[in-house]
Amino acid sequence: RAESQGLPTEVRVDGRTTHGTGEPNFVDLVDVVTLQSMMDSFYMLTRIPTAVVDLEGVVVVSSGWQDVCTRFHRTNPETCINCIESDTVLTADIPAGESRLYQCKNGMWDAAMPVVVGVRHIANVFTGQFFFDDTPVDTEYFRAQGKRYGFDEDEYISAVSNVPRLSRSTVRTGLRFLTELSSMISRQGLLALENARLYEIEHEIAQTLQETLVVLPAQVAGIAFSRAYESATSQPGNVGGDFVDVFHVIDDTVCFALGDVSGKGVDAAVITSLIRTTLRVHALDGLSVGQVASKTNRMMLRFTETDSFVPLWFGLLDTKTGALRYICAGHPPALVMASDGSMQQLKGSDTILGAFDHATYCENVAFLSPGDRLILYTDGAIEARSPEGDFLNEEGLVEVIRNLNDLGASDLSQGIMDAVRAHSHGVLQDDVAILTVEGLELRAAPRDVTFT
Repeated sequence: RAESQGLPTEVRVDGRTTHGTGEPNFVDLVDVVTLQSMMDSFYMLTRIPTAVVDLEGVVVVSSGWQDVCTRFHRTNPETCINCIESDTVLTADIPAGESRLYQCKNGMWDAAMPVVVGVRHIANVFTGQFFFDDTPVDTEYFRAQGKRYGFDEDEYISAVSNVPRLSRSTVRTGLRFLTELSSMISRQGLLALENARLYEIEHEIAQTLQETLVVLPAQVAGIAFSRAYESATSQPGNVGGDFVDVFHVIDDTVCFALGDVSGKGVDAAVITSLIRTTLRVHALDGLSVGQVASKTNRMMLRFTETDSFVPLWFGLLDTKTGALRYICAGHPPALVMASDGSMQQLKGSDTILGAFDHATYCENVAFLSPGDRLILYTDGAIEARSPEGDFLNEEGLVEVIRNLNDLGASDLSQGIMDAVRAHSHGVLQDDVAILTVEGLELRAAPRDVTFT
């Protein structure tokens, strides 16, 4: 509507209307669609034109506007300045909850009611343009005005004659209604603003927690490793529950985990932090990977209130012998890439965490040889979709990793992430976490191993 009336349109920055102020404006705080419907219904019932105009003079909502404005006053640069000045300067100091009736600089009557959110005046509700039915319309004034601004005289006078003529009692009743409406809009805007601030606080908390869940130590004795993490780009502002962990347990044993807590936001981040800590505590107590998973599952079911589920890959690696004990609980299988580019999967059949209170988790055993790289990834990697809708899937991810065989463990995770983003053209539907581990001190003993 603003563009059709020759007015400047709003500027969007990070999802908010700012006009350079950095503060959310009217359209960010109010249900404009519903308001437009209400004003259309009000005009159909009363034939009283209405509008909402922000403090920059941008018409956000309007109903019943007359041709004299849309075809003439708003399209001529000089008379449009009069309109904007009337919409802004003449309404600058109206107290909240009150209205002001005035004659605009183009010769018609308007009334304005401020929309004040908190202490900030963000817009005005207007009614106009109209004439009072007990006062003759000065046709000669408008004829001279039309000539001054180059309007077609007959069409302009015809448009002026079509402007509504309202009784003073009708105007008073309309002003009472619109003043109450502006107060209601102000309250709705304040509630929306407070909700937005609460969301920002919650998002910052969740973001901080998420960042702690993907930060790893600079180095762990006996291994080289790297991680990569990307939030979903298709759902900006959401914080997911992907987490990754690597830490030294005892002697030559290193623990690593990759999981994906269902849900988003603070709840998911808090549960993720709790699970990560629980895994660490029980691993440091010397429990087997199956026992660690079982205890973490019970903790999750008994001490968290939300219905969350956690696919988890969790393992303990002896950095000397290459013995790898692990569980794969509803998680995509890990991949082991040998130095020659051959690939094997480390699968498991355990249920996800958070499903059954007394679930047991079976320990699987595999061996890593010198030069082997262990690659863990969350399902966001294989579910990355191209613009045509094709998933990367496991076969595609294996091909990606094979093509990156020349990269060391310290660079491989980011290389895989770059390929995942390239496949999806930078639009990730889900968070993606990747962990790559290589043993630095493995003994070169030949083994005949069947991977589970």
